Amino acid sequence: MYSGWSNLMVLFFSRLAAVSALLIKAGFTAVILLNLLHAQAAASEAVDLFTVAVEVDSETRSERAAASKTALKILLARVTGDKQATRRYPLLASSLGKADRYIVSFSYERKSMVANLPFANDYSSQAINAHSQELMQLKLVFQADAIMSLLREAGAPYWQANRPGVLVWLAAQSGGSKVLVNADAFPHQYAELARIAKARGIPLIQPLLDLEEMGRIDASDVWNTAFETINRASRRYDNGVSLVGKLSQASDKSWLGQWTLVYRGQRQVLPFKGQSLAAYFAQGADMAADAMAADYAVAANQQQQFGNILTIEVSGVTQHGDYVSLTEYLRKIPALKRLQLSRIEGERCYFTVDTADDISNIRSLIQLDKRLKPQASANSIYSSPSVSSSSLRYIWQMDR
Repeated sequence: MYSGWSNLMVLFFSRLAAVSALLIKAGFTAVILLNLLHAQAAASEAVDLFTVAVEVDSETRSERAAASKTALKILLARVTGDKQATRRYPLLASSLGKADRYIVSFSYERKSMVANLPFANDYSSQAINAHSQELMQLKLVFQADAIMSLLREAGAPYWQANRPGVLVWLAAQSGGSKVLVNADAFPHQYAELARIAKARGIPLIQPLLDLEEMGRIDASDVWNTAFETINRASRRYDNGVSLVGKLSQASDKSWLGQWTLVYRGQRQVLPFKGQSLAAYFAQGADMAADAMAADYAVAANQQQQFGNILTIEVSGVTQHGDYVSLTEYLRKIPALKRLQLSRIEGERCYFTVDTADDISNIRSLIQLDKRLKPQASANSIYSSPSVSSSSLRYIWQMDR
């Protein structure tokens, strides 16, 4: 499961190298090439699913036992894509009481964290110190095979480690003006956002905000949710998922904001009012994780859950943008609304769907606009008497 995306990225970088050589001969600068490399490579990223860091007050055994339960709960939300996983699946809930059985190793680390720092163009050391605190973290590494076995037994979904990056456009009120937020301009706030997104297994893509980009989009465009402008600027990153946020601090020091998730051509909007930046960032991370998990998380014991499985194999998917287009195309077919990604192997994507529809009808619907060219396909039946599986094979026609 993990090697598929690796092969895809190797192929992409080899092609990029060849294109880069031609661009250099044509007079393009190394800076432009590096920006292109950054934008495309960030479209998909492997997440460390099985390592969790939680805050503790001491290194005592009782403290570690309590923190282990918290860490396992965070991990189960991350690997299933479901923040309520321990409520939905009783076996996962009961596993929290024996979290230490799933731990491979642990270590302690002291870190300085800056929280709830207002957005300002220039900070004094006193302001940073006033919002910083020294924390002790317990870092726990969980055994992947044991967790996977637990998911299968519980009938819970699994979301693979290679996940689409989420492009974050965030505008904040700073004094009398509005500013765009990234790690360079506001490192402490962005570090907090990245930490919270990591807990949900969401890799972030931050806008480069270089001269080229600032000529296309500014803070007022993001603040006013000028989606035509935002969508044009987002094409540079070819990732398919964007979080558009705006945030200001009221006179009582509370935070007022809004997130808009742009995904699969749809927009989801949530307002925010609260006392901490962390809660605002968590709202955005949860929006993105919940939406993508509905598409990417696959039941670990899928064959036991479904009664009639259709597998759709599509080759020729070389870039993440192709995968997004392919998925959107397939989901427009009414019979494939419950389509889920099963795995990725090199240039091949495998989707599964639980369907009662006639396979020949689905085959006809898939081929309507010629984006998918049929390969030699065969129907096969699993040996299990309760589960049948049919397969359809296609080549993705990218240029159509």
